[in-house]
Amino acid sequence: MIDALTIILIVFSFLYFFLIVIFTWGWNRKPEKNDLSCNEKKTVSVIIAVRNEEKNLPELLHNISSQNYHQELIEVIICDDASEDNSVSVTENFSLTNKNIRIITTAKGASIGKKGALKGGFKEAKGEILITTDADCNLNPNWIRSIVNGFNSSYQPKFIIGPVLIDYKDNSIFSRFQALEFISLQGSTGGASNIGFPIMCNGANLAITRETWLQAENTLKGSRYKSGDDIFLLQAIKKICPDKILFLKNQESVVTTKPSEKLTEFLSQRMRWAGKSLGYSDFFSLFTGALIGGYNLTLLVWIIKHFVSAQPMTALAFVGIKMIIDFPLMLQTSIFFKSRRLMSLYPLLSLIYPFYVSITLFSSIFIPNKWKKRAI
Repeated sequence: MIDALTIILIVFSFLYFFLIVIFTWGWNRKPEKNDLSCNEKKTVSVIIAVRNEEKNLPELLHNISSQNYHQELIEVIICDDASEDNSVSVTENFSLTNKNIRIITTAKGASIGKKGALKGGFKEAKGEILITTDADCNLNPNWIRSIVNGFNSSYQPKFIIGPVLIDYKDNSIFSRFQALEFISLQGSTGGASNIGFPIMCNGANLAITRETWLQAENTLKGSRYKSGDDIFLLQAIKKICPDKILFLKNQESVVTTKPSEKLTEFLSQRMRWAGKSLGYSDFFSLFTGALIGGYNLTLLVWIIKHFVSAQPMTALAFVGIKMIIDFPLMLQTSIFFKSRRLMSLYPLLSLIYPFYVSITLFSSIFIPNKWKKRAI
């Protein structure tokens, strides 16, 4: 006799299987394009919200000033969110020799959050294309050029979701684990976007036409959340021009970002992401989140139940099924990011994933979260 838990897990497995099959098809639906031959010139504004980033800003600003694009067409707007270090002075010193860099400052103690800081930058921007990234990111020299080409492609997008990879150069298990887990998110991001139902994006690598941002500005939701600038913007764009959103599957547009140094920092970040989902209004995003969360929570209960009953092989049976379902998309995405060797950690990630997802979900509900020493 099949018990209720098994029936629920079977139903979740079938639904999850169809979801990942659709995402995998979506990932392969639009081929990778690395052509940089387009010569059309467009003005670009790179907007970066910063708080206490004096260590990361020099490398970032150097990356932008070294872009293989017309420097006279680039403006860089650093939006300082009440930094308590030397972020402002670092930027001001760099701007002495790079006139296209300017900074918008917030009075110390006047917390506006990342979302508010970015909004100020968007309002100040003059470029035809507005691009966001984060202070801890590393940018390819052809990053801006690839994005401009993306807007000039046959898809004629209004909003571009750029690919993001977590830097695992230190080769530690923790950073490699984070990179592989993030690759799984990128696979779903690209797959969902390419079927016309984008559910995720990352402010570390986003671009939008100025005209489209002006249209979306007054329809943005989630005002009570200080974070979530990227997802809430995506959901606003979906209502305006859902068929003009492109995941830019281009090696030159990949942005790398630093991994979390501590487990608590990593979990705190995921709690922030889960917490702001309560403000989502997009049905497919809510459905996907509920399905993945419910599936992993049910899988965790299954694992615990059968380990307690001294049935380890039974406990791991559905973990193996989930591994098989996820594998094609994980492999193809890791190949795109030239990180196939990370797949050696795939079995470990598959085993840990139900635990960490469940912990993150419950923690985001019951534990107050902070970002850079401030409540959010």
